[in-house]
Amino acid sequence: MSPFLIFAGIWILTGILGLIIFMIALQADKKRRADLSQFASDLGLQYQHALDPEDEQLFSGFQLAQQGRSRKASNVIVADSGELRMILMDYQFTTGSGKNQSVRKQSVVLARSASLSLPSFSIAPENFFHRIGELLGYKDIDFDDDPRFSNQFLLHGADESAVRRFFSSERRNRFHDYPDVTVEGADDCFLFYQPSKRWKADETKLLMEKAFAIYAILQS
Repeated sequence: MSPFLIFAGIWILTGILGLIIFMIALQADKKRRADLSQFASDLGLQYQHALDPEDEQLFSGFQLAQQGRSRKASNVIVADSGELRMILMDYQFTTGSGKNQSVRKQSVVLARSASLSLPSFSIAPENFFHRIGELLGYKDIDFDDDPRFSNQFLLHGADESAVRRFFSSERRNRFHDYPDVTVEGADDCFLFYQPSKRWKADETKLLMEKAFAIYAILQS
């Protein structure tokens, strides 16, 4: 068999495999949309394909919404009690290029309530790379009297004094129950997510419960 035919065969097989993978992903996304829509309907919540303009503007002010490119929010579920407006969504963005290109998909909760009065802050699990960042000058707000919290979380905020006042001993202790989450807060709203983790459709109720628990910590 000639090299040309071998090359053509490989190219065709690669194309077929790519098409199969694409169709499987398409079906999975279709099923996810249907499952989330049904979940919202069962609880009397509102399902949308995209964010409302007002919610999109609010979301765009957070750090997560400014990362990468080709940003997209979809499968939006709105739970609004009047006291608390909670937006659950699938969110994705692209980083890198060429062979290093990566699409990051995750579930995100955007919450807003008049009962919140938050300094601008972000809190995330601290890892090795964060510690390297500290050596290079990235500011992590630590508490000398709480080494457990300081070693476990990366806490950042433009107004350090305000963030320190807000993160009382009680709040710090309660955050230990959620060691794997990232929270961004400002004024009357916050974001809650786990980087690169998209919750399964049948876990949506658990996601809401977890977000409400974070709300209770920030509100108290």
